[in-house]
Amino acid sequence: MVSPLPMPRDLPVLPAPRVRALLLMWNPDATLEHFVSVAQGDPALTAAVLRGANSASSAPIERVTRAQDAIVRLGFDRTKHIISAAVTRSQFDDIENSWIDAKEMWRHLVAVGLLAEAATETAEERVAAFTGGLLHDLGRLSLAATNPGRYSRTVEMVRAGIDVMDAERQMMGVTHTTWGERVARHWGLPEPIVAAVANHHGADAGGLAARLVEARRISWRLGIGDGVATPSLGELAADDDMPAPLRVLGGIDGLMERIRWYRQAFEG
Repeated sequence: MVSPLPMPRDLPVLPAPRVRALLLMWNPDATLEHFVSVAQGDPALTAAVLRGANSASSAPIERVTRAQDAIVRLGFDRTKHIISAAVTRSQFDDIENSWIDAKEMWRHLVAVGLLAEAATETAEERVAAFTGGLLHDLGRLSLAATNPGRYSRTVEMVRAGIDVMDAERQMMGVTHTTWGERVARHWGLPEPIVAAVANHHGADAGGLAARLVEARRISWRLGIGDGVATPSLGELAADDDMPAPLRVLGGIDGLMERIRWYRQAFEG
């Protein structure tokens, strides 16, 4: 048996332009100029907002080629979502060697963000809910990206039936929730996001973390796994069993269409 690693010492560094991009999501006084400045400061963000604005589901009359025009077409809410997703995706672009199913994991992150947002009432909380959904597995992304060989053994153990937390402690020396909390604090993310990253597996979670727990449960029942374990399919086929956040999104078809749109925007 492989000896467990000590807790990693080096936290991943988020480049300053991407820190500014994430923090902009919580600025209620942000203007169009702020969004344009952030998008133009990172080619990945520029490309993401342009893809979103020019996608078929955005019903473009003509293609736009400037970030400013793309943001105006999308509106601030969609722009915030795309920027949050693009920052996360660009930061951890290569995790396939960890044996995580990357496509399924990103689908899961977007689904959890959308479902958590749909369960939230105020505009400020909706932004935090979507971003919290995207970032809730921040620790897993970081561990898999920095030590893919060890994390591939973790994935192997989970798929053999071992609890993910136990597998991570044995192989990585830390769980993805504990490590994710440290990364989130290191990046200077708002406290609701830090708490949600730390407690999204918690049975007694409150606030945003509780919404993420429920969003993850719905995602799992839809057969959308986290890229590590694979859930069963078909548990939410009947309308009378449909949770409220899923109804808000227009049911299963509505959720899947939104997932496709966001993935097209931030993955290309």
